[in-house]
Amino acid sequence: MTKPVGPATEGTEPWKLQYYDPSSCDIIDHAKQFSHCDTASINAFPVHSMFNAKTIDYIEEAIAEHRMQHLHISEGWWPHHALGITRLLWEDLGNWCSGLRKKACSFVAQHYQWDPENRCEQNIEIARCLLGNGGLFLKNGVDDEGHTNNLTHLVLTGLIADFFYSGSTSVSQLFPEVFSPEVPRVAMAIATTAICVGEVNFRVTTYSPIYVEILGLMSKCDTSPIHQAKT
Repeated sequence: MTKPVGPATEGTEPWKLQYYDPSSCDIIDHAKQFSHCDTASINAFPVHSMFNAKTIDYIEEAIAEHRMQHLHISEGWWPHHALGITRLLWEDLGNWCSGLRKKACSFVAQHYQWDPENRCEQNIEIARCLLGNGGLFLKNGVDDEGHTNNLTHLVLTGLIADFFYSGSTSVSQLFPEVFSPEVPRVAMAIATTAICVGEVNFRVTTYSPIYVEILGLMSKCDTSPIHQAKT
């Protein structure tokens, strides 16, 4: 049986990427990408215990792909340091979700019409109006036939394009088979939730109820052939 390897960088712990050698880091980074893909396309809010179990799948799949490409795979780190790697991937997913929230805040600040003098009370009232009125913050006027353009506001479409589809390391580039045909409903819903929640730090208890409401709004749009075609 292979003995566990020690840290590649002295003083680091198994839940830090610096603990592992370059080959193992590549595999762990690929496993992170699998977790991002699942979060954006299947389960936006994985339960911690379920995520721990999925970590095994992510790592094993990443190892299998490396093996198929005849890349070097170090010994003595997996599954010996499974607990540390599970923690590493869980914390990474939290950072990924925080990155989405920060992007959302940036788009909200840029593309909604806020008070020119940045007065707090006026901005609160504007936000209340946007979040009310049947999801006004997601609408982008009407089409030539007078039908509302739901889920097409520049804040939402811009955020989705920027976070999920821009750059060589975006999930759409890494997993085109998942993201190229159309934007996954989960990705659209979690982006919308991030816009709605704003600067509140990522917490499942805060985000999840709003996420469920957004999915309900999307399902309501699907009941109309006209609006379904647009979303």
